[in-house]
Amino acid sequence: MRSGVKILGILVMALLLQSTMVTCLAEQQPPPKIPVRVKGPTASGDVRLKIYPDEWIKVSGHISTFSKPVEKPAATIPYHATYQCRYEPISEDRVLMKCRGVIGPEPGALESVPEEFGGRLGELEFSMSYAEKFTRSGPAYNGAFMISLPEAFHAKGSFKALDGIGPMESSFTLHADITLWYSKLNTTRADVEQMVGMFPFIKGFMAALIEKLTEGEVRISDLALKPVEIGDEKAELKFSFESKGDFYEGLAKFIEKLPEFSKEMMPPIEGGVKPEIPPEVVEAFKGIAKYVRELKDIRYEYAVPMSGNFSASWDRVNTILKINSSTIYKGDLDKQFTEILRIECKMIGELLKLMSEEVGEEQAEAMEKILDLATNSEYRFSESSFKFSRR
Repeated sequence: MRSGVKILGILVMALLLQSTMVTCLAEQQPPPKIPVRVKGPTASGDVRLKIYPDEWIKVSGHISTFSKPVEKPAATIPYHATYQCRYEPISEDRVLMKCRGVIGPEPGALESVPEEFGGRLGELEFSMSYAEKFTRSGPAYNGAFMISLPEAFHAKGSFKALDGIGPMESSFTLHADITLWYSKLNTTRADVEQMVGMFPFIKGFMAALIEKLTEGEVRISDLALKPVEIGDEKAELKFSFESKGDFYEGLAKFIEKLPEFSKEMMPPIEGGVKPEIPPEVVEAFKGIAKYVRELKDIRYEYAVPMSGNFSASWDRVNTILKINSSTIYKGDLDKQFTEILRIECKMIGELLKLMSEEVGEEQAEAMEKILDLATNSEYRFSESSFKFSRR
């Protein structure tokens, strides 16, 4: 994972961990089902992680597909994932990190799924790539992406990002050309025209919401969906997005506000009073925000990504996602990644406090021991390789 965008991956992983650990570690207490109305097939699943002493992290799981709202899944898709990173010293103070991986269903797994779902995976086109370069302002990223389903949806665009250091603000900009075919998307020309017309309101609402939740640390300066041509069968649109600010501090302030935000979303109890959020929950979220700020301070303290590239593409024939990346780091990579991993472990520890009742006392204690071991370990990344796999 690129250092410049590591914080986004960390928070995504943390939120996924929070939502999946109940099913991974406490199967006797599955999360409640929430009924959702859908018009077509949908999918859901879970991820299970096993950590072994030989440096392997094995991933297993399943994806279940549903056609219409039903009680039982129409099919279950076992999948596999492999990912490996290798580190090569190229000079006294520089290390090359190369990573590659694949993610996809097990051979033959798609034979049991509805044809409309399995067939779409064979038609899907997806690719994304970016180049990374360290500048005086921080790591800068320039990339492009494309995602397409024949005669249904097509989007092609580019993005730029800067992970600002010192007084420099971070920024993210994205532009995309989008084509929508009404019949395959179960929509109409009038629906698209209405969506385009609502976008100025959506921009104003989102800009105000983000600024409020981050206390002005993050700002949305552009959010637009403009028509190029809206015809009888398809619509061609242009999408643009731009945001600037201190993303780390904004994220930390947003996390601190989550308990208050969740309280406002809760229905009132007797007497019309909102239920109080337990103090330990508030403290746990403050702890997570604290470690987000620590990540900001430490992310380039000992090593920086001088240059690199990343690519991901969907192989339609084999229905797998292929990932490749390489980055040259300057500095003490072992020290840098060790400090980052320690902070990440402390962050997961705060999440574990929130879920101790759901996962059970014994499992929570086992996780605490693993996190304690990981937090107090020294890592030699530049002299080894990291792998995870599932078959």
